[in-house]
Amino acid sequence: MVAVDISEDNDHELNQLGWWSHWAKLIWFSKQCYAFLSRVLSEPLFNHSEFLDPGAYGAELLPEIEVAFQREGLTPSFFVKDIEGYHIIGEKLRANGYRVIDQLSVMKMVSASFNGNAEVKPEVIGEDGIERWCETYLLSFYEENDLLVDVMEIAERALKDRRTKLILAIYDGVPAGTLALYETEKIGGVYCVGTLPRFRRSGVASTMLKFAYELSREDGKKLALQTFLTDSLERFYMERGFRRAYIKDVLVKSE
Repeated sequence: MVAVDISEDNDHELNQLGWWSHWAKLIWFSKQCYAFLSRVLSEPLFNHSEFLDPGAYGAELLPEIEVAFQREGLTPSFFVKDIEGYHIIGEKLRANGYRVIDQLSVMKMVSASFNGNAEVKPEVIGEDGIERWCETYLLSFYEENDLLVDVMEIAERALKDRRTKLILAIYDGVPAGTLALYETEKIGGVYCVGTLPRFRRSGVASTMLKFAYELSREDGKKLALQTFLTDSLERFYMERGFRRAYIKDVLVKSE
């Protein structure tokens, strides 16, 4: 169990809530319970419910949440913080047929340490660069572009939010990686960090992170990000100055 400052915890949560609300439909079941639902992107990241306060869980709320998922043809899932006060929610969900399939590490920058590549040129793109950013994002994460039209709509929507900066890394004259920086009151949230397979281990991600760190520092924000433990990238981020703030269990309804 990781002890965290609750106010800082809320800063992280509000940042990710704002960013992912551009990617999936946001539904509120109470003032402290919401769900993201997406028919386009199937992963739990885009399809999960979460409680902002451990006291918000109620047995009468669970069926309502599950119906909302089932109405969209989706498997119900939850993100539950592995911190004091939230463990009872995980226990109740497991008693109702949920199982932990992964964990999400929420990390914050404590001491920047970047070994970037001077040949990698990160740039903040505008509307005219959205298609290149989306193509690079999809090829980095999925190695295909089938969702290009849908993701372009998402990126266009996100870019209209002035808190969003979409960053494209150029290497050898071509797009090589993506990153999104979403700034709220205290946090510069890093999302969508991806590198095209042929450019991996070339310092692309490190250079983009350094660029995002410099931008957020100029704006007086603390840099933060999220990574799934199954992606095996937590050590990569730790080596660049991030540390784990807290963990969330990813629970999915067993079929």
